[in-house]
Amino acid sequence: MRNRLVEPVHPIEAEFSKSNWWVGMCSYGFDSPNTLVCSYVQKGTWSLGRIFLDDGRLVPATLE
Repeated sequence: MRNRLVEPVHPIEAEFSKSNWWVGMCSYGFDSPNTLVCSYVQKGTWSLGRIFLDDGRLVPATLE
């Protein structure tokens, strides 16, 4: 929130939270002060990713 305005961190056609009845569940956390780790659903598929807050870049997690 800058200047009392809400700004999207990473604009994308996806959902970044669960339904309201998932009390106590969290779909994100901070890896560092500038890195957000999150789960999101896009076109019916859940994914895990990291959003870099300095530039808003989303990097999907990969299995290696």
